[in-house]
Amino acid sequence: MRAFLLMVPLAVLAAVLLPGRFVSALPEPSPKRTHTPHRKATPPNHSWECLLLDSAQMRRVRLDVTIQGRAVSQVWDDVFSQMAAFFDRNHDGQLNRTEAQYLPSAFSWRQLLWGRSVPYTGQPIPWSELATHGQEQIQAADLARYYRSVGVGNVSIAYGKSPSAATVSAAMTRMLDRNGDQIISRSEWQAAPTLLMNRDRNGDERISAGELVSRVDYPGSAGMRLVFPLSQGSPSSSEEIGPIVLLPTDQSDTAWADTIVRQRDKNRDGQLDAEEAGLPTDTWARLDTNGDKSLTARELASWRSHAPDASWSIEMGAWEADGPTVHHQLTAGATRFVLRGDRGQLPAAMIAARQRLLAQFAEVSQEGNVRADELSKRSLYDLQQLLTIADRDGNGQLSLAEVKSWLALQEAAAQAHVLVKILDHGHGWFERLDTNADGGLSRHELQTHAEQLASEAGYRTAPPRHMFGVVSRGLPQNTFGKPTHAGPAWFRAMDRNQDGVVSRSEFVGPAHAFEKRDQNRDGVLSADEVE
Repeated sequence: MRAFLLMVPLAVLAAVLLPGRFVSALPEPSPKRTHTPHRKATPPNHSWECLLLDSAQMRRVRLDVTIQGRAVSQVWDDVFSQMAAFFDRNHDGQLNRTEAQYLPSAFSWRQLLWGRSVPYTGQPIPWSELATHGQEQIQAADLARYYRSVGVGNVSIAYGKSPSAATVSAAMTRMLDRNGDQIISRSEWQAAPTLLMNRDRNGDERISAGELVSRVDYPGSAGMRLVFPLSQGSPSSSEEIGPIVLLPTDQSDTAWADTIVRQRDKNRDGQLDAEEAGLPTDTWARLDTNGDKSLTARELASWRSHAPDASWSIEMGAWEADGPTVHHQLTAGATRFVLRGDRGQLPAAMIAARQRLLAQFAEVSQEGNVRADELSKRSLYDLQQLLTIADRDGNGQLSLAEVKSWLALQEAAAQAHVLVKILDHGHGWFERLDTNADGGLSRHELQTHAEQLASEAGYRTAPPRHMFGVVSRGLPQNTFGKPTHAGPAWFRAMDRNQDGVVSRSEFVGPAHAFEKRDQNRDGVLSADEVE
């Protein structure tokens, strides 16, 4: 059970997960919309909101992320001010066309998510997109407006689908549905622990996805994509939208409501009835202001003036601190969304990048400076790229002070980077049963939850959709997190497969000691039984 999707620009990945690998290479996507340079700027919204959709239900979630008590967008405001000062080479408090040509692209800023400290220079940002009122000078507010219009300046969101979840779930259905009627009955669920544990080939008392389906790596490599808000001009009316829809921070932009109505309007009457909308009863009553038992796009758009179905706050803490303690979940119809926190890989990556750049500079510098021809001769690509941007006095050389000044700006931006990475497992039995998110099914999990599933008629033919999200600085260190288990030290030491219980084979001691502690006679010792 893990997954969730969501949205805004960034780029990603190569994170080692549980038993498998989660991928890397989040390429810069082809933007879903064309950003209009002259569109009126709106103040940054310190929250972001999304819709959680399935065929029958629709829910709205608001997420407020803060860094040491300040909204992420406010931290980014400081970065934009620092950026404006860095590129202001004539120190007049503004940027002219010449100074602005050195500004990094939005893609360059998103490269920080995987620890790249030297920007890809590429083509200069068109002046018309920076100076939207035709002025000859721009300031930090203009930088903020431009970068936010292309997805930099608030929480970044990426989404990917697990490629193996459907295959593993189908295999489990075939194994459990012994009579082939496409329904997993109570008796078939009751037989599941024994049936599935028979496939424990390595004897670790856990069933991995690879033991159910040969050569499957769980959760598998999932290609991630950046997600943009569903705002004016994107996506097209004919384009299918996913189970998670990011809403624009500008609440006056109501184009999302038109798209939602078009996508969910099954009878093509231009509005949504109660079944098509899939809203909670009280929400429906508030939005259907004229009482005609249908919602127009305008009525749906008014939803944002009401409280969301769930409102979550996440505090990231200091740069060097552990990740946020987060565990939120929401269910909408047959979709379950779980969100957790992780420290992320970016802090360590930025430390390594700083050390590498300073070591390279020290190796080739003479009297505290490095010339362009020396960098070219040594094939020091990162410092060559950096010279283009960081040579603030324009003397064709890179000084140690200029390198450190650039690194300070990069580190400020890195500390503002917060990523929500969402993995969509689809409708998977494996995820439904793997309640501790360790990538394996223990006998205890199967015994505990098989009876529950047997009584849940809605899960007999298909499990819910699992979407799992993690909030971190840069790529998460571990997308699913490491399960934490209770119990005394000796108990945790005996629990070799880390499933939170100690089986007979794991127990080191006489049989009568095990039997005495196994109070419920389920064949395993829980933390409660040994405390």
